[in-house]
Amino acid sequence: MYSNTDSVETAAGNSTCSSSPSTDSQPEAIPACGGAPALCPPSSQIQSEQEEGNFRTFVQTIDDLILVATPGGRSVFSNAAVERNLGYSAIELSRLSLLDLHPPEVRDE
Repeated sequence: MYSNTDSVETAAGNSTCSSSPSTDSQPEAIPACGGAPALCPPSSQIQSEQEEGNFRTFVQTIDDLILVATPGGRSVFSNAAVERNLGYSAIELSRLSLLDLHPPEVRDE
C-alpha cells in the first residue's frame, strides 16, 4: 500500500512521488507514475517546478516594475506592472529599445 503522497494530485494540483509503504488503513492510491519510482520525476524537480511557479506568480503580481533586456537594450521580459504603468504591451516593449522609454532630454545621462 502506498501513502497519501504517492504520486497523487495534491489539493494544489501538484503530483508527488514516493514509494514508501504506509501503515494507515486508507484505500490504496494509484500512483500517477504507475508505482514505478523510476518513472516518477525526482522530488527535487517537482519542488523546483513549484518554486518556479511561485516565483513567476510573485513577479507578475508585485507593483514594482521589472524589465529584463538584452545588452543591446531590447526587452525580453516585462512584468504586468511595467505594462500597467508605462502603457506598452509586452509585444510593443519587445520592439522598443530601452532608450525609447526615456525622454530624449535624459537619454545621454
